[in-house]
Amino acid sequence: MTERFFRGASVVEAAGLDGHCELAELNPVVTAIAGIHMHVSKVEHWYLYIWRTGVRILLVEDNVLLGDALSEHLSSMGWDVTWAKEYKLATEALSRASFDIICLDRGLPDGDGLDILRRGLHQCPTIILSALDQLSDRLEAKNLGAADYLTKPFRLEDLTHRIELLLLNSNGDNKTTRH
Repeated sequence: MTERFFRGASVVEAAGLDGHCELAELNPVVTAIAGIHMHVSKVEHWYLYIWRTGVRILLVEDNVLLGDALSEHLSSMGWDVTWAKEYKLATEALSRASFDIICLDRGLPDGDGLDILRRGLHQCPTIILSALDQLSDRLEAKNLGAADYLTKPFRLEDLTHRIELLLLNSNGDNKTTRH
């Protein structure tokens, strides 16, 4: 008989069965466990959505295709995204509003994204998004105060995970800790 594993125990063990049962006997057990998992998944999704609500992200990316995809993805996660396509627009956005996270491209048409770090314009964790993949590029960004560095191309899930980690580790003054 094929057993499916459930948190370190097989379905048979989780159900308290002795292992000498027919597959038909397992169907209600598998259905019940799947139902519990489905319920927990919906609760987790709801909690994560509520936790993400109100988080403001400044996305600084000049590539329209990439910026559109990133903006759409981050918005679908429940985050409020402001997208700046140029260095000047990014600095204007930072002077008008506060953000919880900055996702910052380096190669902008009117300047180096790292100048935002150099000039101390960031007041929140910053993730550098760059095609520059040398160790010296990463170290320069870290030395200027970047919280993280993602080399393009990257998976959307990787960016999401890194943002969530930064939000969890953010200081008590950050509004994201209210949830």
